[in-house]
Amino acid sequence: RSKGFLWLASSHDAAYYWSHAGNHFAAELMGRWWATLPEDRYPEDMRASILSDFDGQDGDRRQEIVFIGVGAVAQQAAITEALDACLLTDDELAAYRAADDDARPELFPSDLRVRA
Repeated sequence: RSKGFLWLASSHDAAYYWSHAGNHFAAELMGRWWATLPEDRYPEDMRASILSDFDGQDGDRRQEIVFIGVGAVAQQAAITEALDACLLTDDELAAYRAADDDARPELFPSDLRVRA
């Protein structure tokens, strides 16, 4: 079992929710990263909590996945290796940061992107 948040290079604004249990897996659009919105749109009572998730120029965008269960512990190295292979390389991250929003889906194609 696992759950968490995904940031895809193909979709700068969209935050995805990762959900896995047994044979079921879903990555669903959850909404926008707070970093994509003007700060005056943050709910005042949540402002401190929102900003505590910010890290450098990426704001609150992140990969945050939790694995639950004995099987996950036993396979931790394999899971970590498989997920690390999905991350952008330093060169890819530099290209991502240099690209404008319209170019990112072409640089990093994915079936999980927000379409207008």
